[in-house]
Amino acid sequence: MRILHVPPGYWPVIGGIEGLVADLAKAQREDYGAHVAVMVPMKRNERSEVSEVDGTTVYSVDLSFVVGTDPATTTPVQRAKDLARFHSLIRRIIELERPDLIHIHSFSEVSLPVKQVARNLGIPVVFHLHGWVDPLLYPAFQSLIHETEIVLSVSESAAGVAREASGRTAPIRVVHNGVPDVVLSEVWSRSPRPTVAIVGRTTPQKGVDVALRAMKIVAEDHPDLLVNVVGGGDGLDDLQRLSAELGMTENVVFFGPQPREVCLEQMRAADLLLVPSRGLEGFPLVAVEAALLGVPVIATNVGGLPESIDDGVTGVLVDPEDVIALAEATKRLLASVELRNALGSAARERALREFSHQGFVATIMTAYGDALDSGR
Repeated sequence: MRILHVPPGYWPVIGGIEGLVADLAKAQREDYGAHVAVMVPMKRNERSEVSEVDGTTVYSVDLSFVVGTDPATTTPVQRAKDLARFHSLIRRIIELERPDLIHIHSFSEVSLPVKQVARNLGIPVVFHLHGWVDPLLYPAFQSLIHETEIVLSVSESAAGVAREASGRTAPIRVVHNGVPDVVLSEVWSRSPRPTVAIVGRTTPQKGVDVALRAMKIVAEDHPDLLVNVVGGGDGLDDLQRLSAELGMTENVVFFGPQPREVCLEQMRAADLLLVPSRGLEGFPLVAVEAALLGVPVIATNVGGLPESIDDGVTGVLVDPEDVIALAEATKRLLASVELRNALGSAARERALREFSHQGFVATIMTAYGDALDSGR
């Protein structure tokens, strides 16, 4: 089978979708003998490029002449020419790859054009929801989701949002993300200080500011508390300023964006992981990765997080924006190594049972078969 993935980003971009698609492509290539390629939008590239990442051909599609143009200074004729050129570029890549099926991940600038080209060429498409969609994009999103027979979602929560936004009545299949079991060096050490990790993007949606305010309270009982913030993005400078304003510069370390291996090592070295998201979350991989490491998670009760964390059994859930509840939960876990071990052990058992990568890939391949049978 020849497969073309269309995610909103890919390595070396570091993020949940990017890592998920990279792992999926590798498994499809190695375990199913598939030929796998990736098409990804790159707004800042001067020209389209072709590269190879870990054995996968990656086409970086330049959008600057479409997205970067000012409608106020672009004539309708020029705009039409630019859009035609954009569709022609996408069509050339698809015709070059000759995929049996196209797997569109999340919703990006290329999603609808890819679907339109695929329809014209008679290539089946699977559309995969990884989280929320910007309301400004709802018209295009509605068109895509109604024209696609097989639609997948990473969580029941994301599927519900999609149904409400699109009015789709046809089934949306929920396929929880699967993560390869974590294989790390056996030689490692945990910090002698009580340590909390926060791993992921530092955008406001992720709620890292809430976590820092909560950790200020925790530090009153644990003056030697160490908070490792691993990740970057919009808002990082604001978080560093907030840390200074809270008098937490001796407690908080900002690592910036790091490769997956470093993220995993920082999680394993911590006593617990915080996922303090304040907005919609699809199905954060970081919570499952921590579970596989046996590291307990305290997360907010939003999006797909309650589908990966059984409150009080495999982790702890608190309301979003609740600084006091997050602080109290953290203090409770830091005070009991037995509780942390119990939650971490139960989380790993559930992750291996319900969120295995082999099961995830097999379910995706089944969806491909159904899409090929339906011809859409």
